[in-house]
Amino acid sequence: MAIKSKKTIQRIPGSAIERSLRVFGFGIKSGLSAIAKTRTAIQQAEALAKMMGEMKGSMMKAGQLLGLVGEHFFPKEVNAILRTLNAQSDPVAWPVIEKALVRRLGRERMAKLVIDEDPWAAASLGQVHRANVLATDQKICLKIQYPGVAKAIEGDLRNLRVILKLMGALPIKIDDGPIFAEVRSMLRREVDYVQEKESTREYSALVAGDPRFLVPEVIDEYSSPRILATTWIDSVEIEDVAVKAMAESRRKALAQSFLELFLAEFFSWNLVQTDPHFGNYRVRLGSGDEPDRLVLLDFGAMRRFPPSFVRRYAQLVRAALDGDESGMAAAGKDVGILPRNASASMTRIFVDLCNLVIEPFNHGVYDWGKSDLPQRATRMGVKLVVDERLPSPPRELLFLDRKLGGVFVFLSHLGARIDGRPLLEKAISACLQTEEVSP
Repeated sequence: MAIKSKKTIQRIPGSAIERSLRVFGFGIKSGLSAIAKTRTAIQQAEALAKMMGEMKGSMMKAGQLLGLVGEHFFPKEVNAILRTLNAQSDPVAWPVIEKALVRRLGRERMAKLVIDEDPWAAASLGQVHRANVLATDQKICLKIQYPGVAKAIEGDLRNLRVILKLMGALPIKIDDGPIFAEVRSMLRREVDYVQEKESTREYSALVAGDPRFLVPEVIDEYSSPRILATTWIDSVEIEDVAVKAMAESRRKALAQSFLELFLAEFFSWNLVQTDPHFGNYRVRLGSGDEPDRLVLLDFGAMRRFPPSFVRRYAQLVRAALDGDESGMAAAGKDVGILPRNASASMTRIFVDLCNLVIEPFNHGVYDWGKSDLPQRATRMGVKLVVDERLPSPPRELLFLDRKLGGVFVFLSHLGARIDGRPLLEKAISACLQTEEVSP
């Protein structure tokens, strides 16, 4: 269903100067409010989220990414508001989008299409419009990047970092360099539609032949460096009432497929779609003998992991499954989570956290929908970072953790009751065996 109820943004601040001035103005207001104590921390965070939402682009996307990975170092008020950015993306008005389409596709190619002016989906970096090819009546999707997004990344990140420091949201004791470096890298990948086109095709080839998954086909004729055209696949949202009303066996099958897909991504392919937003996963409802299928969308957030890193991580998981505490500590240091000179108390909390995170795979059939594991893991993670002053984790872990959290939420939403241990055992065993026989 196209977005019709939200307000539309009539104009996106485009130039670096204009965007910087907008942020500078926000900074002055925030500073004056802090001095006068007229705003609470929550009100300051809400004002920040509103400003980022209106600016769109990398400012808003960076806020989303920081909200997903910043639970260990942002104040809880700031982090809670940043997380809401995923659900607060107002679409940009059609005249702005149409102008971008004319510039990027040209009127000749646009004349071959009937484009729905109401966006089907809107995000921080672009929005999606449905269209029909006049000659064939084929339904397609046009993912259209907002004007000026790619050029604004460096300035937006610099401005956001300044604002967060002015608000006191970036603790001095935390090294935020690796975090912002990974956010910058992710943003550059997500605005590169040429690379996303190739990633879509690569991912499609990886799941080809598996009846559980569908990936849209790329359409070159209507694509450009700032527009990605794909086939339209009829499907429903994960949160649709039809999915919620499914028999438990069908929801269990979807959940197991999703878990197996992630395990294959990381341990077999070393290529992970790191954006677990619900909008990137839909369901094509089955009928008769046709099974339900997961529709996989948006491959701008693909992340390749070095095989050596994946192997070390597999060794950590192996130790956790076996309850091998010394193995967990050693593997944690090899992965780069624990420093080599970690204190006994830091090591103890890290081992306890590993035992906690592996919980769904150590208790037979696990009820994901009734588990409060994320809250418990977050509390222990905060203790490890704040009380024990754990250094910033390797860049690879930031968005892997983001995906792991997304997997949990996905399975929880489906009310999954599955025994995931056999799936995990199979994945890590294959990973370790493959590495061992490699020259």
